[in-house]
Amino acid sequence: MTKLTIDPQVLAKLRQAHPTPAASAARLLDKYVGVLQGLIDDAMQQKRSTFMRKRGIYSVNVSTLHRCGQFGPKRTRLHKWLDDNDLALIKIVELGNNLNNANSWVQLTNLVTLTDELTAAGSLRQLTDAEIDQYLAGGEEHEEQLLARLYPELDEEFTQEQLLHKFDIAPIDQPSLQNYITWLLTEATLLNDGKRELYARQAKTILAVTKQLGGKYLQRKKRSQFGRTYYDGLWHSPKSVDKYDVKTEMENCKCNERNMPLSSKTRQSNKSSIKATRLSM
Repeated sequence: MTKLTIDPQVLAKLRQAHPTPAASAARLLDKYVGVLQGLIDDAMQQKRSTFMRKRGIYSVNVSTLHRCGQFGPKRTRLHKWLDDNDLALIKIVELGNNLNNANSWVQLTNLVTLTDELTAAGSLRQLTDAEIDQYLAGGEEHEEQLLARLYPELDEEFTQEQLLHKFDIAPIDQPSLQNYITWLLTEATLLNDGKRELYARQAKTILAVTKQLGGKYLQRKKRSQFGRTYYDGLWHSPKSVDKYDVKTEMENCKCNERNMPLSSKTRQSNKSSIKATRLSM
């Protein structure tokens, strides 16, 4: 799990500019930081070059931050106010192009401290057994926030038919998935650090979702004009890895193709949850 810690001076100066209601400045900044946190988390689950990883560069949609929060009688946008007052939390390295929907490359400023369990100074850390256990355990609050961000539809009323129109439901073998993450972080020596980090982050996200949904993962459908069904979001499986990586995974991971951790044929967990009841087949 990653965490952004903001220099206290940011909130202090925002309170001076937006003193009333009393807690409004803190709520406004918390919302902005939460959106930024989500953008950084999403960027870290996409392929990044060694250059980007070493220099802490992330590919994000900055316009999302522009739309995040206004205050005062003039409806001042928080993102612009931060820039104008030398309190920006991100620095643009390369501006995205609206014509082709390209994201901007950004770095966090010195007003933001990023805490990350997997990396230090852009390099994959050698985790102890206790640290790996803690990483796999995650946190209930973080997992709930992640689920709400990835699947906002789950807060609405829906029928089983409506759910299946938007998603395919895949049961996930959570112990096998945890073993896969452990293997990536400890034994996957034929993969470079960038791939090990990326695959571990993606698998951890799927693990967090399945823990909240009683062992199930939702694949968001994306239908093409030719009648084929693709998927948006994460679905890290042997089919989505380079052919060379598939071979090395099968040779080195202590599981065969039939029970690879993210296979759609994996067994359903017995863990129950309120939302999982709504996902019952």
